Amino acid sequence: MLVVADTRIFENTAGAGGGLFNGGDGAMTILTTVIRGNHALGNGGGIDNIGDLTVVDSTIAGNDAPGGGGGH
Repeated sequence: MLVVADTRIFENTAGAGGGLFNGGDGAMTILTTVIRGNHALGNGGGIDNIGDLTVVDSTIAGNDAPGGGGGH
């Protein structure tokens, strides 16, 4: 399990999951984190999630992608 806490993820670019990618059987928890201004060429400008995801007290805004700007 991956835990991302008290973090700022800004202005990244990727093929999928511009800010974060959580794939397959992965489990991820995001706590008090800001994910903003990221870009993906495919899915999930902010987060591309295929596994289990929990988000608590976080901001996901201003991200863009053809397949789900904030998340997919």
